[in-house]
Amino acid sequence: MTKDASGRLTSTIGLRTQRLVYGELTPVALRDELSLTTEIDLAHVVMLAEQDLLERPAAARLLRSITALRDEDYTPLRELPAPRGVYLMYERYLSQTLGEEIGGRLHTGRSRNDLKATATAMRLRFWALDFLAEAVRLEAVLLSRARAHQDVVMPVHTHFQAAMPITYGHYLTGVALALGRDITAVQQAADGLSMCPLGAGAVAGSDLPIAPARVADLLGFDRPNPHALDAVASRDVLLRLLGAVSGIGITLSRLATDLQLWSTVEFGFVLFPDRLVGGSSAMPQKRNAFLLEHVKAKAGLAVGAWTAMASAMKSAPFTNTIEVGTEAVGAAWPGLHAVTDSVLLCQALVSGARPVPDRMEQRAADGFVTATTVANRLVRHGVPFRSAHHLVGDAVRQAVERGSTRLEDLELPPGTPEEAARDLPLHQAVAALEYGGGPGAFAFSFTEARAAMTGHSAWCRRLRDRQRDAAAALDETVRRVMGAEEPMTDRTAETVSPWLALVESNTTGTGRRFCAAARDRGMRPVMLTRRPERYPYLTQDGIDVVVLDTTDGAVVLAACRELADGAGLAGVTSSSEYFIATAAATADALGLPAPDAEAVERCRDKARQRTVLAEAGVAVPRFAEVKDAASASRAATEMGLPVVVKPVAGSGSIGVLLCETAENAGRWADRLLTGPDSDGHGRVLVEEYVTGPEYSVETFDDRVVTVVGKHLGAVPHFVETGHDVPARADEREQARLGETTLRALAALRLGWGPAHTELRLSRRGPVVIEVNPRLAGGMIPVAIERATGTDLVDATIARVCGQPAPETGSGAGHGAIRFLVAPHGGTVAALADPEPARSVPGIVTADYIVAAGDTVTISHSFRDRLGYAIGTGPDAETAERVAGQALALMDTEITETAVGPREAVRQ
Repeated sequence: MTKDASGRLTSTIGLRTQRLVYGELTPVALRDELSLTTEIDLAHVVMLAEQDLLERPAAARLLRSITALRDEDYTPLRELPAPRGVYLMYERYLSQTLGEEIGGRLHTGRSRNDLKATATAMRLRFWALDFLAEAVRLEAVLLSRARAHQDVVMPVHTHFQAAMPITYGHYLTGVALALGRDITAVQQAADGLSMCPLGAGAVAGSDLPIAPARVADLLGFDRPNPHALDAVASRDVLLRLLGAVSGIGITLSRLATDLQLWSTVEFGFVLFPDRLVGGSSAMPQKRNAFLLEHVKAKAGLAVGAWTAMASAMKSAPFTNTIEVGTEAVGAAWPGLHAVTDSVLLCQALVSGARPVPDRMEQRAADGFVTATTVANRLVRHGVPFRSAHHLVGDAVRQAVERGSTRLEDLELPPGTPEEAARDLPLHQAVAALEYGGGPGAFAFSFTEARAAMTGHSAWCRRLRDRQRDAAAALDETVRRVMGAEEPMTDRTAETVSPWLALVESNTTGTGRRFCAAARDRGMRPVMLTRRPERYPYLTQDGIDVVVLDTTDGAVVLAACRELADGAGLAGVTSSSEYFIATAAATADALGLPAPDAEAVERCRDKARQRTVLAEAGVAVPRFAEVKDAASASRAATEMGLPVVVKPVAGSGSIGVLLCETAENAGRWADRLLTGPDSDGHGRVLVEEYVTGPEYSVETFDDRVVTVVGKHLGAVPHFVETGHDVPARADEREQARLGETTLRALAALRLGWGPAHTELRLSRRGPVVIEVNPRLAGGMIPVAIERATGTDLVDATIARVCGQPAPETGSGAGHGAIRFLVAPHGGTVAALADPEPARSVPGIVTADYIVAAGDTVTISHSFRDRLGYAIGTGPDAETAERVAGQALALMDTEITETAVGPREAVRQ
């Protein structure tokens, strides 16, 4: 027996028993235990000093010693014996280095019992935050895949028999709803971690004037536990938390069972990429979706952990006990970690799983899944349901007997029309199932699931903000007490923010605002770019940069994987028209929230976009896609002059020209195809010139945010010279514009996050000029925020990171943007002072886009803008007047030079 006097005891347990009870004292084990213990000690020492239970000089020395140990990763303690546990070894070290007079005061007014209960609560809180963030991310992945596959028809099975037609998106939405309820249960259980046990002492509080509420606040708790015995005796919060987490494991095990069955050759509904399957050491043909088996098994580990914890707690006396505080708690952690693994695996599996639409639809057709629909159609024609059930069942039997998979020759009751028995096409049958939560009401259930996800994300954000604020307050208070200025390095390391990857940027201000919004939401923006010099704000704002070939999607994905493996990756997006699809595909591959990358890519090709919209019955200009000048001239003649000739891709009115003659149309098409303006696509559009006022409809998801009025320069070009928020259009016109926009988004399978749709209000009604699957540029988001209170930049960053959207604030009512446009090309010699413009009452901002010495080349696009002014007011007239007055105070001096038509084009 080892001698170690403690007053009452004169010896300790033997070495072998120490290892059995306390475990091996490795550096990792030491850090895990003391990182929380020392954090509690910092708050406790501060409280003792504030309550005059510890003199300030002694408190300062204690805090410095504890902080030094944390900074040194507890290295001085690694070789010390710990016969009565780590905490007493650590306290003894402080007494030996500082003297008993100081070190011996650390434990004033508390016990290992309340200390251990507090450390357990804090460890659970950290785990719950990380776990729930990943669970919400899985929720977002499920909903992202559900939206993408909402039209993929498949059979749903009951008792392993094909039952009725649904869609793969409907199935995933159902799983997301179930997972959402599980997440809610975990969050409700975790709410029990809001009370701090410290102050309860050994079991009955203290007769010293301690301040448990102060310690609770410094450690990020809402309040102290009001009952000492409950504080040290109970671990019921952990038991409930483990039970709720087990529910997530069970839900995911059911998802895994379905996906594994559907991935078999016999079903063939789902394919997994090679990175998510394994082979066989003996059978070369095998592609085993073995990861799903891990998911299924881990649910059992969680349930087993709950059983073990509950069994250890059963019949334990209601006081501080080893059965509850040590053994039961220890049994819970493997279950919590098992479900964490399941969530992470499912993020990759759900994101990577690709449905096989043809196979799904064929199996649905062969399984008589529309039989109930046929029976219900007979009911609509007056046939009793039971009679209809028998008639359709008999028809199914006859079809099976003759080897058919089609319902034919139903024997109808007299007076029943033949069309009542006709089998509906599968897509129509699915659409008809719109009552009672069927797949025909996809939008309703999807909206419910997305709202739940938003609430879950908000809960996580509130708790994380609370912990961050408490950590900062504790750091500041400790530094004040011990007279130190430098931050405590290990605590800073604990709160490293995840990355937000931005693939390139636009150059009109939104990219810079994306970075600011990411920082405001606790993330670190990092720009992935080929040419960082294009974005001066990166250096000015201290934005991290990764230089790479952003035109190579594989390179972008590899870089984002590396970011994810480091501090973590919250999302991937872009404010650039040209890289939205790359960002979406990258985010999707990593299981992060993202729009449908294929839909985004398709939308960027204006010819493909027009074709889809026209087929859906959405009004678009008549158009022709041509590949040479002669074809452009013919198309212009056939369509009727004048016509608009433009690239099939691009933005900002680059390369767009109104052509009055067929010859002019041919010449401009030839320039776009072969000249310096060529975009390499080998195609251009010749389209009808639609007359009427032009607008843009700004949407977020499937909601119209506002309608913006556009001001254009003189034809034959289409340079935007200003915007009005909201547009000067009556309510009926705005409603028509919004309705047409939402129909266009639905046809293009967009409706995720922001979209910027440009329309003309012609005599025949709203005509969609083009849909842009991105946030508007040209400072429009700033004007919208100031006029309406809706921050679309922050909402976009929130969406790509799976965080809750910001609440709508209050705005001035109206906003207006006016641009200063270059009258000719040349070199910027001087700029008028912008401060008088900024001083105009009602002005939001006024600034230049160029600097002295810049070369300006007239391109008849957004690149011709030199500056802008944004004004607000209670009505449209006031907002426009403010912007106009400010713009009149801005001026540039441009020295004309002999610059070629595309020389030194300003980006």
